[in-house]
Amino acid sequence: MSQSRARTNKPASERRAEILDHAQRLFLQQGYDCTSVNDLIQALGLSKGAFYHHFESKQAVLEALTDRMLAGYEPTMCALLDDPGLSALEKWQRLMSSSNQWKLEHKEALLMQLSAMHNSANLLLKTSLTNKSRAIGVPLFSRLLAQGVAEGCFELADPAQTAHFLFALMDAQSDQLTQYLLYPERFDDPAGASFALLCASQQAIERLLAAPVGSLPLIDRDAIDAWFN
Repeated sequence: MSQSRARTNKPASERRAEILDHAQRLFLQQGYDCTSVNDLIQALGLSKGAFYHHFESKQAVLEALTDRMLAGYEPTMCALLDDPGLSALEKWQRLMSSSNQWKLEHKEALLMQLSAMHNSANLLLKTSLTNKSRAIGVPLFSRLLAQGVAEGCFELADPAQTAHFLFALMDAQSDQLTQYLLYPERFDDPAGASFALLCASQQAIERLLAAPVGSLPLIDRDAIDAWFN
């Protein structure tokens, strides 16, 4: 009874975070589609009433979870884009460099998450993350492209529309790269194939933006090799 009372007295923000922590673990372990509200309630030791006080449905948990997973993305991007001392090309290069470094530092967790996201039971979770990433990323990339046009390093008619194409290209690149990372045994040289894919993506992006050749690097070979070590 004392444990139940302690649970009941938790602040709402702490309780919501606890529900999301358990939901993320269960979704990644067994899939969103295969996890029921009852599974969440049992894992948390909550009553149905206590659960529904914070979330009206499993879909609401999904939306809150994907919001939380992306919470640091927009502030980080905005801080970089708002730096008046950096050119558009410098901002791109720093964005890619910092992103690659962060991903390598969290490699094991990210590989587990990638594997879970490509489980058919997590299609809705993957779609929600992709759509929200696009909603955040496209306007931010649009700002970067507009700066590049103003500085004369990009040549394109409509930065906002081009940002949609850029996001779609990078999303497709990510899907193929995931195959190399999750199933390296299916390929003769997964690290080499990954590097070739990213070189081709860089060339396509530079041509899309009419940017100088070699000005928009995505990743270097050493970083690629680190993913497969």
